[in-house]
Parts: sequence; C-alpha cells; structure tokens
Amino acid sequence: MKILTVCSPMRISGFLIPACLMFLLIFPGMSSAFDFTGTPAAPGEYPEVRGIPCGSWMAKFTLTEKCEELEEFFNKWEPLAEQGNPISQTLIGLKYFQYPQTTEKTAKWMYKAADQDYGPAQFELALLYENGVGGVSQDDVQAYMWYSLALKNGEIKAETKLKELEKDMSPKALAKAQKLAEKWQSTPFKPSEP
Repeated sequence: MKILTVCSPMRISGFLIPACLMFLLIFPGMSSAFDFTGTPAAPGEYPEVRGIPCGSWMAKFTLTEKCEELEEFFNKWEPLAEQGNPISQTLIGLKYFQYPQTTEKTAKWMYKAADQDYGPAQFELALLYENGVGGVSQDDVQAYMWYSLALKNGEIKAETKLKELEKDMSPKALAKAQKLAEKWQSTPFKPSEP
C-alpha cells in the first residue's frame, strides 16, 4: 500500500514552478526591477535601451525583450521616424507604450504621426486621451476629435468609439469636439535641425 504525503517534493515543485512562471508572465517588470532578495534594483543596475529594461536572463520567460532586439528595432525605425515617416513614428510610440518605464513618451510619437493625418496614429492618440495614459491627461473632447479624424482616414473602428463617447459627453463638450475636428488641418512634417 502506497502512502502519498500531502507535501511531497514532487507535488510542491509541480505547483511552484508553474506558479512562478505565471507570476513572471503576468508581472514581467518584476524580473528586472527586483533582485532575488526582494529589494528594488538601483537605477542603472540592469541594462536598458531608450529607457526600456531589457536583456535579463528572464527575457526568455517574460515579455521583456533582449537588448539586441530593442537596439535592432530602434536602429531600424528611429531614423525613419526622425525623417517624418508616420508609420515608424507610430511603431515607436507603441513600443514605448508597452513598458511602464517609458509610457510617458508614447503621446509625443503618436502626435507626430497623427499630425500628418495618419489614421492609425490618430486612433491610437484618441485612445490615449480617452483613457488618460501615455503622457496625456484624460480628455474626451480631444479623444472625440482624434477619433473623428481617424474615421475620416479609414479607421472604421473609430465609429464605435465615437458613439460611446457621445453618450457620455455634454452637448457643449460634443459641440466643441466636433468644431475642433472640422477646423483641424494636418501639419506637414519638418525635420528638426541638427
């Protein structure tokens, strides 16, 4: 007759290993923000690219990227973004949004692309304003304006967002947002001087 113990090493490791992996997948920043003693890491103690933590040994198990992958991403898209390519600007904004350490840089890049009348960036910028994230304060008027512009530029999903916002906005705020959208004009991109 076999007697199984409740706390056998096999049962404990069979539970703890998957539980730890799930924790690291849900909270990816934890692998680089804390050392194994539980104390916060000092600034600059772990590698980063453009403020994004990277390259920890946990990159294989978490959503953290390897430093080489981040460098490759920025080397490919940043020169194009600086030349005014709205797709590149949007991609960089989305990359910054993925990480709590750099989320504040998102709106800057989205605005550069949205200001060139690029629908996907206008939609993303509207989302930022609607939720008050990515470096902007929550503002339904701005969100409505950017959703309206995105819809004009083919972002069909903006129509649903506009209808949702209309339900919660006052008539005065709605009129202001519609007026802003009507008056808005894109700005041709001008590269910054060295």
